Amino acid sequence: MAVSTNCTVITGYSVAALRQGPKLFWAVQQLDQAASFAPWPAAAWSNLDEHYWVVVAAGDGETPIAKNEPALCGFALAHQGLDGDWHLLNLTVAPASRRQGVGRALLHYLQHLAEVASIYLEVAESNIAARELYRQGGFQELCRKKAFYQDGQAAFALQWRRDDT
Repeated sequence: MAVSTNCTVITGYSVAALRQGPKLFWAVQQLDQAASFAPWPAAAWSNLDEHYWVVVAAGDGETPIAKNEPALCGFALAHQGLDGDWHLLNLTVAPASRRQGVGRALLHYLQHLAEVASIYLEVAESNIAARELYRQGGFQELCRKKAFYQDGQAAFALQWRRDDT
């Protein structure tokens, strides 16, 4: 799924599978630390199991992950529940790849996985661009959560259901 002239959603991986390609796993962690609104602590990444999935967007940018590997444009991290519901925990796009459809493509990929019945997420109240992305993706606002983030900022809980599309 091409999203710009140099970035493509390449595939989804279980975190367990992604760990088998340590360079790519490391690159996802580095992008999280560099560009996420609320980066995960490094220790949290080591506790993820096979119920967590990472969808990766990569391209032919100037900073490859490793020789002959594409540059990381963005990723989405989601937890797969046993009931077909997913929790989108993190969707991050590299600053140089923003406003090129990368976030939309990552979200679209998750929404079209066969086993996804619904996707639930929290988004910072101040993250207007992300809130608009999710609105355009068919997400509905469920509630506002006061002081959701460590810095005291509020978040909106959103949900997308396959039946609503």
